[in-house]
Amino acid sequence: MSKIKFTEEEKKRIKDTVKKIEKKTSGEIVTYFANRSDNYYEAPFIASSISSVLGFIFLNILSHFWLLPFEFNILNFSVIILSIMVLVFVAVQFIPILKHAFISEKRESKMAGIKAVEVFVNEEVFNTKDRTGILIFISEFEQNVKVIADTGINKKVEQEQWNKIVETIINGIKNKKITDGIVSAIEQCGELLVENDFIITKNDTNELSDKIIIEK
Repeated sequence: MSKIKFTEEEKKRIKDTVKKIEKKTSGEIVTYFANRSDNYYEAPFIASSISSVLGFIFLNILSHFWLLPFEFNILNFSVIILSIMVLVFVAVQFIPILKHAFISEKRESKMAGIKAVEVFVNEEVFNTKDRTGILIFISEFEQNVKVIADTGINKKVEQEQWNKIVETIINGIKNKKITDGIVSAIEQCGELLVENDFIITKNDTNELSDKIIIEK
């Protein structure tokens, strides 16, 4: 379950900021918040496997020194090992901080990237007249942020500039001011659009949703 919650006022603030930027630029900004980018089903299996090996070693040491509070036999041994594996499996599956311990940062970043591209396509951020869509993607579990701009914008804007916008949102999350971070990031997107002459035209229409999309 998501720890970060947006109030209606915060949602409106984000939406109004997008509207403000789109009134003066030809950019179309989509903000998307996901609880996670993958289920990482392998994590609890890895954890339970490791726990079974450690449990096996620990029980054998106790048995060797006659420290077990019960008679050693295969049945008792198997029940204890199985119980440990089940407990660890459940704990890692449902406690995010434990699951993180069995997933590499590289894999989390990769899955967030894949999810961001999927959202870019599913939300049709590419579907603008001049290919001027921008996706601001936030994945809570991975604590990962991606900003993806369509080809019309990326012809003029360097990746380093998007990285600065990503850092703005991450700092907002770290300081428990995620809405401030998102609003600031949207405003920075607007500044980049103006600097690179993506100015609104007379026949410009609002092609994509302005509200923040929160994945259920």
